Amino acid sequence: MRIKFWLEDTIARRFALTVVLSIVVAIGLAGIVTHFAGAWARPSARELGLADRADDIVRMVEMTPEQQRQVVLNAVANATFRVNWYPATSTLAATLNATPDLESYDALPEVMIEGRRRRIVRFTSVGPDKLLAELHFDRQTIPTAYFAAFQLRDASWVVFTAPGRFWGLGLPVRIALGLVLLIISIAAVSTVAMWQLARPIQEFTDAVRRFGTDPRAAPLSETGPREVRASMNAFNAMQAQIQRFVDDRTAMLAAISHDLRTPLTRMRLRGEFVEDEEQRARLFRDVDEMQAMVHSALAFFRDDYQAEETTTFDFAELLRTITGLQ
Repeated sequence: MRIKFWLEDTIARRFALTVVLSIVVAIGLAGIVTHFAGAWARPSARELGLADRADDIVRMVEMTPEQQRQVVLNAVANATFRVNWYPATSTLAATLNATPDLESYDALPEVMIEGRRRRIVRFTSVGPDKLLAELHFDRQTIPTAYFAAFQLRDASWVVFTAPGRFWGLGLPVRIALGLVLLIISIAAVSTVAMWQLARPIQEFTDAVRRFGTDPRAAPLSETGPREVRASMNAFNAMQAQIQRFVDDRTAMLAAISHDLRTPLTRMRLRGEFVEDEEQRARLFRDVDEMQAMVHSALAFFRDDYQAEETTTFDFAELLRTITGLQ
C-alpha cells in the first residue's frame, strides 16, 4: 500500500522528489565545477601536507653534507615536483638574496616552515625574468609552473619547482562554494517544482472564479497531484449538480409560467362579457398587473432580467423636492 502511495502523483511525492532532485543537481554541479576547475577544486596545500613535507625536506637537506644534498633531493623528487639545491656562492643565491618576498607572486601561501626564521621567496612562471633565467627555466615550455625557494641557515637555497598546480583552495572556500551550489540547485529545482504544483491550483482558482459568474462554464480539466485532482473532481461534480439544478429550475419555471398565464387569459376573456365598463377596466388593470408581476418574477428567476441602467441626477434637488423646499 505504501509503495502504491509513492508511485502515485501526490504532493508528498513531489516534495520528496524536489529534495532528491536538488541533491542530485547539487552533486552534478559540484562534479562539473570540479571537472572544469581542475586543481583549484582539490584540497589546499596545507591539507595535502605540502608544508610538512617541505619542512621535512629542508630539515633533511640542512643535516646532509653539501656534496650529497643534490643527490638526496633528486631522490625525494617525484612527478609532481622537483627540488634543487643552490649553494650560497651561486649566482641564483645572490639573486634570491636581493629579491624581495614577492608577495604578489605568492602561489603557495600555505607552504610555510612554521616556527622557523627563514626567508621564503614564492613566484610563478610569470615571475621575475632574472630569477627564471638563473633557474634556466623556459616559461614557454611550462607556462603554469610554481616555485618556492627556502633559505637555509648557511645562506644556501632549496628551490621547489612544481610544473603544475596540484593543490586547491582552502576548506572554508570549498565549503562556501558547495553551499552556493546547493542553494542554486535547490532554488532551480524548487522553482520548477513549485511552478508545476501551482499551475493546476491556479487553474482551479480561475475555474471557481469563472463558475461564480457563469454557472454553465465548461468543466475543469483534472490535472496535477492526486489531492488537487480530487478537489477538481469534487468541484466538477458540484458544478454538474448545480447545472442540473438550474436546468430543473428553468423547466419548473416554464411550467409555472404556463399554469399562471392560462387562468389570467381566461379571466381576460371573461372580462369581455362584463357589461359595466368601469368594472371591466378595473378587472383588466388587475389582470395586467398580475401578468406583469408573473413576467417579472419569471424573468428574474431565469436570469433574463435586465440590469437597471445607471443615470445621473441632482441629489440636492431631489432632497429639496422631497422636503418641499425651494
